[in-house]
Amino acid sequence: MTLPQLPNAPQDVATRYLCAASYLDPEFRGHVIDMLSRDSLHAVCPSFGVDSVALLRHAVAARRLTYRRDRLLAGIWIVAGAALWAESSMNASRAAATGDVLATLAILAVAAWLISFTHLYELRRRAIALRLPQTNPRAAAAPTDAVIEARLNELATSNLIVYDVAQGDPFVGSGHLMDNWLLKPVNLTLAATDPSGRKKQLIQFSPAELHQFLAKRVPAVGFDNLVARNRLYIRGDAVRSLRDILPDRMGRPEVRAPSDLEAYS
Repeated sequence: MTLPQLPNAPQDVATRYLCAASYLDPEFRGHVIDMLSRDSLHAVCPSFGVDSVALLRHAVAARRLTYRRDRLLAGIWIVAGAALWAESSMNASRAAATGDVLATLAILAVAAWLISFTHLYELRRRAIALRLPQTNPRAAAAPTDAVIEARLNELATSNLIVYDVAQGDPFVGSGHLMDNWLLKPVNLTLAATDPSGRKKQLIQFSPAELHQFLAKRVPAVGFDNLVARNRLYIRGDAVRSLRDILPDRMGRPEVRAPSDLEAYS
């Protein structure tokens, strides 16, 4: 079996682009911070192939830059208001006062534009830097809360996924369904033909045997880093009945299945 030339992309390309999006999309940035760092009972779905710690770090860094811009702009508004009040209170001619007010407002407007421009430039500079191969996504932003980062690091080795009942799809986990597709049915009762046109012999197989075949065969034809692992999917409304999965009813569920369950996986 031969495959066409596969695209050559770095393994962390998804992490890089998502971290860059944190600087360019305020709505996405807020969603990342809310989902990954909020203190709630909501299970966090592992995003395999994405460094959640790096993503949270850049989202927080982008928010910090935005807060800094907002503080500077608020200071300009305060200075502008104070200048207008001072000019109106001085015993100067109307013409001189008007000229001073206009000059002050012009200077403050230029300062506000420079602050906004510098802010946008810094956001885009960081986003572009994340696309460079020499940039380490996780090291390129300051660490956040150590407890939250430790929890997100556990997700990288998670083999237990609690999925939202409302989603109705365990493979979505606690995330959001973006898209789906269906493969055309394959008729397993029809035998293929060999080069001479004769029907091949049908071989019976089980779903487990098919899984094992694909787990060994697919990496050998071009997907070197593809690894098949077993995971346990549990509906969110059933977790409260499993003490091993939810030892603390006021805490988050575990992200790894108990060892006695792993023996049967």
